[in-house]
Amino acid sequence: MSEPRHFQLHPDYTDDDGNFYAVDTSGTFYLLADSVLGDDRIDARELSDGMRMLTIEDVSIVDDIVLSENLGPDEVPIVDGF
Repeated sequence: MSEPRHFQLHPDYTDDDGNFYAVDTSGTFYLLADSVLGDDRIDARELSDGMRMLTIEDVSIVDDIVLSENLGPDEVPIVDGF
């Protein structure tokens, strides 16, 4: 069994299509599908300042929600915000 995956995002940090910029526990940045906050397969809990922690127990779901991975700092407009 794989370990759960965790992503941190702020719902205000999106691209032009409404997809979310997020960071995982290793510090790697991702672009996640705009549907992640409404996906009932994903546990989302609110942190401070509007941040949310997404926990994904079934790691096969990760392929469904990750649109882009390993984004560079120049591709993420809010690197310092995380």
